[in-house]
Amino acid sequence: MAPTDIVRGARLRTLPLSVAAVVTGAGCAVNWQGRVLLFNNVPDSVLVAWRSMVWVFLLCLGVAVFLQIAANYMNDYSDGIRGTDEHRDANAPARLVASGVPARQVLAAALVSVALACLCGLGVIALTQRWVLLAIGVLSIAAAWWYVGGRHPYGYMGWGEPAAFLFFGPVAVLGTQYAMCGAISQFGVVGAVAMGLNSMAVLSVNNLRDVQSDTSSGKRTWMVMFGTERGAVALCTMLAVYVLLLIIPWIDAVRSIEVIPYGMPLAIGACVGTVGTVAMAAIVTRQVVHGRFGRALMMCSGMSLVFAATYVCLSCIVL
Repeated sequence: MAPTDIVRGARLRTLPLSVAAVVTGAGCAVNWQGRVLLFNNVPDSVLVAWRSMVWVFLLCLGVAVFLQIAANYMNDYSDGIRGTDEHRDANAPARLVASGVPARQVLAAALVSVALACLCGLGVIALTQRWVLLAIGVLSIAAAWWYVGGRHPYGYMGWGEPAAFLFFGPVAVLGTQYAMCGAISQFGVVGAVAMGLNSMAVLSVNNLRDVQSDTSSGKRTWMVMFGTERGAVALCTMLAVYVLLLIIPWIDAVRSIEVIPYGMPLAIGACVGTVGTVAMAAIVTRQVVHGRFGRALMMCSGMSLVFAATYVCLSCIVL
């Protein structure tokens, strides 16, 4: 494949989702172990543990990014050989196989991405000795393939949106938190649900754009089953719940601002991020109403990074 095909197949516009999920999970891990550094005498062993957490974070980031890239290549490959891309609207982004790239090359790119994700995942396990992460990794790879691959892809039967919620939310966020600190917290669950909703919203914007072509190819997404109008309402509901979830960590953060070192600067950062998240969600809604799905997709994907930065600020405040 040409370099431009590699970049196009990776779908860089949606990669912020995997980055944001891991960053959110890292913030939750910092929140869980932060008391040791802030309120106790910190032994050398704890400092060493925090240094290893940085490496675990970077490796988790590699797992998430390479798996998402692999899933994107797998989607291009499977939809291409299945003929789904032949029904896509002219305004939809051109897929690799449909635009003439040999299917074997696209599949090879997917396998290389999976291999890189596996190497990063094995690095996480080697550092943490948390072997349950291996099962999570295998499940994630299987989910990436069977989304539109195989004889009975679940993405064609209305399970794509729940899968996006699960793997970009609880799996990515709580998996990162568990890998970094060995625990899962209520703070992490809230962040995981929010990131899952963000990912569902991104997929829903994409599927709203492709309602006609998906209907023609027999791909039953939520947006196909709901219809365009009710699908847009469902999308706006996801975004509303997503924004409202920020209230939960803010309630605890307000109580802790004066106690935490640098609490006020962190609170200001969280305020800016919260306003930014709300504003971006409103813009996504407006773009969808006016049928500008390409812009809505980029804004909705980028919104995940703003949310993640906001959650990290809140994670450093909440006791």
